[in-house]
Amino acid sequence: MPTINSKEKVQFSIAIKDLPQELSQLREGAVYWLGVDHYSDVLMLFRQILLSVDASCRAIAVGPEDLSDTFSGFPDDQGPQDLRFYQMTGLPARALARLTKDLERALRPRKRLVLLMLRLDHLPADAGIAQRLLTTWAEWAEHSGCTLLLLAYGGRAVEYSLHVMSLNDVVSGAARLKSLATGYQYQVLHWRNELGATGSTELALEKTGLGFVVTQDRVVPDRPHTDQQRFLLERPVLEGAPVFMADGWQVFDERDALWEQALRSSAATLVFALQADDEVEVLAKMLHTLRKQRGPSLVLVVREMRRILRGHDEQLLLACGASMVIPAGTHLSRFFSLLDSTRGQQYARKLTTDLDSLIAGRRPEQVRGIVSADQFTHYLDAVAGRMRAGISSGILVALTPVPGLSAAQALTQVSLRRYGDVACQIKGVAYVFLFACQPGFVEVALANAFRVPFKEMFLQHRAYSSAVAVEEQSAIIKRESALASDQESKLLMAQGTEAPTGRSSESTDQSGAKPIFQPLLQSLKLEASVLCTQH
Repeated sequence: MPTINSKEKVQFSIAIKDLPQELSQLREGAVYWLGVDHYSDVLMLFRQILLSVDASCRAIAVGPEDLSDTFSGFPDDQGPQDLRFYQMTGLPARALARLTKDLERALRPRKRLVLLMLRLDHLPADAGIAQRLLTTWAEWAEHSGCTLLLLAYGGRAVEYSLHVMSLNDVVSGAARLKSLATGYQYQVLHWRNELGATGSTELALEKTGLGFVVTQDRVVPDRPHTDQQRFLLERPVLEGAPVFMADGWQVFDERDALWEQALRSSAATLVFALQADDEVEVLAKMLHTLRKQRGPSLVLVVREMRRILRGHDEQLLLACGASMVIPAGTHLSRFFSLLDSTRGQQYARKLTTDLDSLIAGRRPEQVRGIVSADQFTHYLDAVAGRMRAGISSGILVALTPVPGLSAAQALTQVSLRRYGDVACQIKGVAYVFLFACQPGFVEVALANAFRVPFKEMFLQHRAYSSAVAVEEQSAIIKRESALASDQESKLLMAQGTEAPTGRSSESTDQSGAKPIFQPLLQSLKLEASVLCTQH
């Protein structure tokens, strides 16, 4: 997925998952403060931040103890390639006072991320001395182009953050992470970076195995929107029309450029072009990230450029943050009218919290067409389980053929081209499962599935859309299939018993089973004939 950072300029981030960019991005040549209750949480943040850093970046980790073992074992594809660890020794007050001089002597760092982990009681108790120390660090950061992030822990580190807030002319950002009985509270006191300045904001977090993540739906603080009249569009949505762009309208040839603008927007209208089926999941993830990052005031529109979407695809995009999905075939004038109607809308749906499961439910198994009853019921059971979990959908249809037409004959006219659409026949009934089909579109789907009008071949059809109903029908098909197999076995056994005895061993196959039919071999004489043509 594209990132907000350009290739020309490296930027660092707090890296808490789903934390808005304006609250997490760290600007070059600045000092930031983060107060934390517990040492274990500081270590988690340290690791989370370092793992998020691009491989081309350079970083320094400084702490009261050797941190190299703590952060060993990074995945090969994560974290900075150049990472230096330093341990403060001697008296804490002296070590902190000489910190920047020691770094200059040892490394002379430039444009690096410096993570400084320290116990609050290591800071000078005198407020004036502490302020002068922070000022010295800020001047060094500006001169060296480094970004210095202080993570203070223990004792009154969270409360002390309020004092740091008053030093906003020295410290570019101050935040605190407080441990609660129900999770964590992350409070940004003030934050400045290239995206602007943000005031007090409180967010709910939870701690997972991969680090801290924002848990509440709306994460962007309330503030006046200045971009509500802006419309940002991917060029394909214009269908090649030479449309004059008024003030506030901008067209992008590359989605990456539109993405970067989206991450800087708060209430603009953005229009993405959906041109292929394999773009659905990628676009869903982008919409989900934008909605989490930028909040409910951003208007996110998807225009389908050709008929791609099934019903559940559209629901996926809407659940991931899309304000509107405009179907293929919509006239350009109607398209602009719909865009204008979305201006100022708030996203009112509940944004999905389990994106991976929702996307997995979109993917049908790689099976289609006519299958055996055993394969059919095995597939039904798997789909029903996903339907119960709310991550998949579909319709099972039972069709009864007209008199004189068998179910097997009727299914010779079916053409199931989409993965997930399967059919079978048992005991005179044809069954068709239509993956992700909506109840109101069953007859339309059947009309597309059969080469001849299905109502001419079947007396009636019954549709089952719930997981319970699908499982019940699966059980019925299993019983009918088992009964049919049992009857066939008995018939074969009976035919084998009635066959004439005394046959030579040549009348059986290698397994000893007698054939049902005894072939009669007879030689044929072929006579050549000459066709004479008179002139």
